Amino acid sequence: MCVTAHYVDADWILQSRIISFSDLDPPHTGAVISEAISEILLEWDILNKVSTITLDNASSNDKAAENLRYLFSLDLVFSLWKKFFHVRCAAHILNLMVQDGLKVITSVISKIRDSVLYLKRSPSRLFKFGEIARQLGIYTFRGLRIDVPTR
Repeated sequence: MCVTAHYVDADWILQSRIISFSDLDPPHTGAVISEAISEILLEWDILNKVSTITLDNASSNDKAAENLRYLFSLDLVFSLWKKFFHVRCAAHILNLMVQDGLKVITSVISKIRDSVLYLKRSPSRLFKFGEIARQLGIYTFRGLRIDVPTR
């Protein structure tokens, strides 16, 4: 688990610092995650300076945020922020949306992958494909690539 602190310095410039890399033993439950985070915040003496926490959408992270929200709710100032404490990771949400969108065109993507594999299995087919691409004014130095679904 990587914990990054984002804060505004004395000159009002946003700063980001990795404050911990932690190897969490399984199971990665909400209790294990929240305990590890609270220990890191205590170690850095910033427990009373946290206003939000960003986690992805895993259910164990929801439980961890709930546990941390309770821990922070003991602080009177925190009660003003508790509604906004758990901020879901926008990159993770965007990735989920894109994956849902790609499901709509799964058959097209599959045909493209199959075509690329077909061309790459034969040097003569790949060469001919390259000739046609050049005739059409399409130049590439990378060649054909199979996509990686997780990227």
